[in-house]
Amino acid sequence: MLVFDHNYNYDNIAGQKDYPLQIFKDPEASAYVAGSAWHNYGGSVSVLDGIHSAYPDKEIYFTEASIGQWNYSFASCLINDFRDIFLGTLGRYGKGVTLWNLMLDDQGRPNRPGSCTTCFGAVEISSSNYSLKGITRNSHYYNVAHCSKVLRPGAVRLGTEGSGTQGLTFQWYRNPDGSYAVLLLNEGTADALVNFVTDKRSVSCKVPPRAIQSVIWTD
Repeated sequence: MLVFDHNYNYDNIAGQKDYPLQIFKDPEASAYVAGSAWHNYGGSVSVLDGIHSAYPDKEIYFTEASIGQWNYSFASCLINDFRDIFLGTLGRYGKGVTLWNLMLDDQGRPNRPGSCTTCFGAVEISSSNYSLKGITRNSHYYNVAHCSKVLRPGAVRLGTEGSGTQGLTFQWYRNPDGSYAVLLLNEGTADALVNFVTDKRSVSCKVPPRAIQSVIWTD
């Protein structure tokens, strides 16, 4: 079981403050709880630092974020969500990321009364014929694609040493099959060059400005 499943800022409601921690510190309740789940509609992902520090044995998952008419710009959502949701969660011992919603049509459907009617799916399909030829891929599609393309279930994040490149953020993983996977984000205005070195191989890549990239290789 995962508890909370809501925003980093607890919606500024005093009674919700540190809700997962309150559950974890109750031995009887904690025995039934695997960890906590989070959304990003308020507050900062840095809240997860305190959650993990207090209870490192409890899992952390990101379970909902949406794009829609109120916030959508492909360029900014692609970069900001990859940094804050994906790298932000996985870099804080998060076990995984789930977004809302993976597919909707161009009318925001399917939905139910009272639900979001202005949300976009990671993939949008045309309501005129619901054909795979009428698909638009939004920013969340590429966020998910870059991670799922190279990360395998059970991947372990690795520590790194060396000099950095301004504007470049990356996370390096070892997959259970022995392959290496890297997620990269370049928020700078120029190409970022990076070279990854293991005991057996050197792998170089160039990340264009304002771009995300994923790399996988096996020694």
